[in-house]
Amino acid sequence: MRLRFWKSAAKDEQAAYAEFKKGLDCFDPRLREQALRHFRAAIALKPDEGVFHLRIAATLEALGQIEEALREYHESIRLMPGEGGPFFCLGNLARGRGDLAGARENYVKALSMKLDGPLAGLCRGALAELGSAAEAPPVKSAIQRKSSETVAIKGVGTDAMAAVLRERLYMAEHPCECGGQWQRVRGGSAFPVVYSECVCTQCGAEKRFEFHLA
Repeated sequence: MRLRFWKSAAKDEQAAYAEFKKGLDCFDPRLREQALRHFRAAIALKPDEGVFHLRIAATLEALGQIEEALREYHESIRLMPGEGGPFFCLGNLARGRGDLAGARENYVKALSMKLDGPLAGLCRGALAELGSAAEAPPVKSAIQRKSSETVAIKGVGTDAMAAVLRERLYMAEHPCECGGQWQRVRGGSAFPVVYSECVCTQCGAEKRFEFHLA
């Protein structure tokens, strides 16, 4: 019985990440409704994944569904404690609605959490424009235009589909320093190595991911 349950849960998890990947592939603004359907499907299969809620919140905001977007942003905060990204998004949303006090509060919270790189710079700039100052860790470095990363993926053996899903999930959970998602432009495999060469959809930075399977 336990084995059957585990297999069912693993199957749902793979399906959830597959739906999430389909949603990420709909990065064209004209495909937002389609992306929303995929993100909803992913959340239905795996409701405790904070990244899913953060991405659907941003999509809902872009579609003008603000109240639902706010609920999803707060759910991502609950599921990803210590991450500054959701607070940065809430700051932008509040500022766009004319709630300057709310914007300041969320930017300050974002800077006090895990928010290195250009997003921290954007927070500082926003606070300066709003006439506020906040202490926060210094921005470590500018975005590397070209970089590479080697990742060990355990527990997939020779299961190619599982390896691909884990690869896509890793890239979704580790976006570019600017906050943009990685778009795979080419790749291949030579077991036990799978590689993907990607471009950030927001700033154009390039990165090669090399996954070593085990």
